[in-house]
Amino acid sequence: MKRVLLMPFLHIPTGHHHVADTIINELQDFPCQTKKIDIFSYRSNVLESISTFIYLKWIQSFPKSYSFVYRRMACRKTENRKNYKLYEMFYLQAMKDIIEHHAPHIVFCTHALPSYMLNKMKHQYPSMKIVNVYTDYFVNEIWGIHKIDFHLAPCMEVKKDLISLGVQEEKIYVTGIPIHRTYFHKSVSSPSFYHRVLIMGGTLGVGNIKKFIQHLKPKGRIKYFVLCGRNQALYKYIHNLHNPYITPLPFIREKSAMNDLYTSVSAVITKPGGVTISECIEKRVPIFVFDTLPGQEEINFQKLKKEGIVVPLTNWNMIDVENELLKFLNNEMVLKQYQEKLNEFQSSRSHNLKDFLDMVMNGC
Repeated sequence: MKRVLLMPFLHIPTGHHHVADTIINELQDFPCQTKKIDIFSYRSNVLESISTFIYLKWIQSFPKSYSFVYRRMACRKTENRKNYKLYEMFYLQAMKDIIEHHAPHIVFCTHALPSYMLNKMKHQYPSMKIVNVYTDYFVNEIWGIHKIDFHLAPCMEVKKDLISLGVQEEKIYVTGIPIHRTYFHKSVSSPSFYHRVLIMGGTLGVGNIKKFIQHLKPKGRIKYFVLCGRNQALYKYIHNLHNPYITPLPFIREKSAMNDLYTSVSAVITKPGGVTISECIEKRVPIFVFDTLPGQEEINFQKLKKEGIVVPLTNWNMIDVENELLKFLNNEMVLKQYQEKLNEFQSSRSHNLKDFLDMVMNGC
């Protein structure tokens, strides 16, 4: 029986964890043992908690400085990949301990840092297969590249970037960002006399979602549903508004319920996290971006806007948001062109996750 490790980073419920959980769910069809390990928590639970706190405070209080540091550290396009000696000093031994203890046949990295470490160690474990699973629409500088066995790319542009970095084409599988299989099922929506719009992006309690809600001036032509996740403060705030056109939604655990929600709405207003975008593309729902967290989401937004996959709504504080939404949603020509963009983007995928797992689980 094969042993499989899934390696995200930190305990924040970000796309790294969602994608790892999706792969674990898909691996239930195979005779294998799976385990998800965060190398930071393995190294030190206390430091992981402190780092998570600092990260959340930093992106909330000083977003521009975080964006600057992120781009300097992780997004400089250079021919030779950089070495991160501080990371190696702190994590390399922990990674060796993990590999020696669990002796995995396959490791799926859904974050760049474990990929970097395993890339450094690959020569010590030549039979162990390493899979990079990119959860954003670009490849940052930290990802391990040259010793990685397989790369699951979100789109053709990332495949081209990987080839330019020297990755052999046969090692790259354009699967899209993996999402739960539930979202591939169609559900039936009830007819409505008004548009229903889902607003997402407040789960971590950072960003401008509260200000965005305050700026909304619903006129009854759109009903807004705000997915608050575990952000109780946001849920309570919206509930206390007593606005018949703005409804707060708590954390939705069941994927089938989330799938039904996507099907029931005319559009989604969100931040450009990789998993959320991938889910919306699969459900063919128009995506409006109202905010970006500094770092990855800023770059995702620029990439997706260039592809025509997202509609910018970042100047929401200077416009009538509802009028802008209605101009898009009530224009059949615009909607048709947008759906064509989504179809073109999705049709560029060369493989699906299940086929890849069939290959790697039966071949390693």
